[in-house]
Amino acid sequence: REMRQTTAMLNAIACGVVISACEKAGQWELALDVLSGMKLCGPEPNVVTYSAAVSACEKGHRWERALGLLREARLQGLRPNAVTYNAAISACEKGEQWERALDLLAEMHFGTLEAGLVTYNAAISACGKGLRWEWALELLRELLWLRLSPDVITCSAVVSACGQCERWQHALLVFRAMLSRGLQANMVSCCAALSAHERGGQWERALGLLGGMPQAGVEPNTIAFNAPITACEKGGQWTWALGLLRTMGPAPDAVSYNAAISACARSEHWEDALHLLQEMRSAGAAPNLITYNAALSACERGGQWQKAEGLLQEISEVHLTPDVITYGAAVSACAGGGRWRRALALLGDLRGLGIRPNGVICNAALSACQWAGHWAQALALACGMRDEAIELDATTFRALAAVCDRRRQCGSVRGVLSEVRGGMRLRCKAVAVERERRIAPRCR
Repeated sequence: REMRQTTAMLNAIACGVVISACEKAGQWELALDVLSGMKLCGPEPNVVTYSAAVSACEKGHRWERALGLLREARLQGLRPNAVTYNAAISACEKGEQWERALDLLAEMHFGTLEAGLVTYNAAISACGKGLRWEWALELLRELLWLRLSPDVITCSAVVSACGQCERWQHALLVFRAMLSRGLQANMVSCCAALSAHERGGQWERALGLLGGMPQAGVEPNTIAFNAPITACEKGGQWTWALGLLRTMGPAPDAVSYNAAISACARSEHWEDALHLLQEMRSAGAAPNLITYNAALSACERGGQWQKAEGLLQEISEVHLTPDVITYGAAVSACAGGGRWRRALALLGDLRGLGIRPNGVICNAALSACQWAGHWAQALALACGMRDEAIELDATTFRALAAVCDRRRQCGSVRGVLSEVRGGMRLRCKAVAVERERRIAPRCR
């Protein structure tokens, strides 16, 4: 009997070693085949073999299978340990299943299993991927309350979670706290902090952090450079954006070029924007719709309607599908160049694609008609906006009044304005009634 027990134990260990080998090799299906063979022919699987199988599913990004194995182990009368739960929580993290990860963490507490730093790191990462920054911070507080010492992985996950949810102040507070605890920043934490600076509009601090990365032993990669370039673009610092692009050690990608082109567009440097577009092609980075929209915006602001037309044609040639931003920039460029017929034609093309124009595009076309003195087209466009329930704002009314006044058609514009105002009054009354309905219960 002892020999049979020893043989069964050795066989179970051997099977566990095979499953672990499959896990390390990324062969989750083979690991499950071995586990199935154990259930059919013996030896009987134990907690160790189930843990290895759950870990194999985790590495294979199969969170459903991992949770299924965890349930199966319980049904077999086995008591999963911390290793099993850690693998299952990591599987949920990779599958962006933050709620299930928190449920598993709660199960560990109820089952008196000790949740360690690895457990909390996986749960925090799951919350980050699920854009649940509040839970990530709460888990960090809980971790500290349990007297566990957060490491750079913990802090990086929290910084990333807060940064992705536009909570850049919280992200930077955690990053600074990490450094004050003597933890060495890594690429993940630095990139998360740079992204937080970018979202917070702190381009100078982003530049400072980027410059300090080599001294911290972290060589900036393309992602690290992209955040400060974007921060400079948002801050109107086009020279800094271009300087960073030129001095990048790693090869710039589409995001790098898009941010730099947008920086040029914001500062009305259309020639630099188009030069970057050409440079991007030569570097082998394929321009996408964001790239072309930024270049179109630069041409619009620079009054280069011919260049805008060329870019619109190029978008079609490279088989990209233009959107409302594309047409908005093209219509505005044509309107600025006095090409009112082309502006109206582009508006028609946009509708032909099944895309509903917004007020900005319609106002641009209306302004083109105004400057050309075509009151009939302007009124028709305004009536179309009214019929499509596109908001008519002060820009619309000014353009209508100006064109009709020039052509002595005040009666026509008064009729349109009267209808529009009547509709606006009805909408305002409906909004007021809805607001009253919502507020009344609170006052009882």
